[in-house]
Amino acid sequence: NSMCDAEETYDTCPSDCTVRTFRTKPETNSNSRGQMFTIGVDIPITSEVRITSFDVLGKQDGTEKCLVYTRTGDLTGHETDRSGWELIFDNFVDMKQNARSYLGTLNREVVI
Repeated sequence: NSMCDAEETYDTCPSDCTVRTFRTKPETNSNSRGQMFTIGVDIPITSEVRITSFDVLGKQDGTEKCLVYTRTGDLTGHETDRSGWELIFDNFVDMKQNARSYLGTLNREVVI
């Protein structure tokens, strides 16, 4: 049906459920405790983009607390304002230094 339904995954229906990788810009401050970014679509699309998880790059080996927030619209002007943000992931994640670590599934998917 050309749409990745809720019960489908890339493993069960690769023709509908395409996995894409997006990279954020590297932080100039290596002591940063996180990243903020806006995800947008610059081209016409025929279906929704659904974000269900993230991989993160570990700064060092060990278990770290990871939080993921989302908001509708741009983050500009809201970087330090707690209102309007929704917490959609709050868990500990095993990290490896300079390696991608899978967060796990978000509490809810983000639909664009």
